[in-house]
Amino acid sequence: MFRVSSVLSLSGLADAPVRMSEDTRTRGTAVHAACEAFAEGCDAPYDRRYRGYVIGMYSWFERFEPVVVATEQRIVNREKRLTGRIDLVAYIGNRPTVIDVKTGQKAPWHGLQTAGYLDLVTNDQGITELLRACAPPSAMLPIQRAIVYLPGNGRYQWVVHDNLQDSYIFRSALALLCWRADHGMLEYTDPK
Repeated sequence: MFRVSSVLSLSGLADAPVRMSEDTRTRGTAVHAACEAFAEGCDAPYDRRYRGYVIGMYSWFERFEPVVVATEQRIVNREKRLTGRIDLVAYIGNRPTVIDVKTGQKAPWHGLQTAGYLDLVTNDQGITELLRACAPPSAMLPIQRAIVYLPGNGRYQWVVHDNLQDSYIFRSALALLCWRADHGMLEYTDPK
């Protein structure tokens, strides 16, 4: 079983994971907890050091008014040998959207990461049923994928990923990693 992020790093499509400082890890946890709280309609308690990130997340929620379908959802697809934690699945207007939340800098591989998350979401019966149940009358398909970038200054940047090649590249990388693992050319243990 490969995590979406592991597919990207093991295939060389993303930088190898760097060791996160404790502050970076704490910041990410705080911002994702705020996202989850806002998604549930609650106030988000947070460490004052991360105020700008949380305000940016709040501003995004206020501007886009997402109809939340799922938040911080771990999806496991044994057939594809893929797993990942989806930050947010929501309707943005009439469009179902898989959303990743980032507190770091933009990277070229982020579109590939959202393609991996989209693959998980579209093949998960539970999420698919929730999307149908929450669909507005004018719902549009296909599901889009996007990232909310939070630079820490109280603002956000909303980036929709629409490059159709992203899904092809991600699936190809996953297939090659599975093949290598099946033939003893890759030894991989998911750290989580």
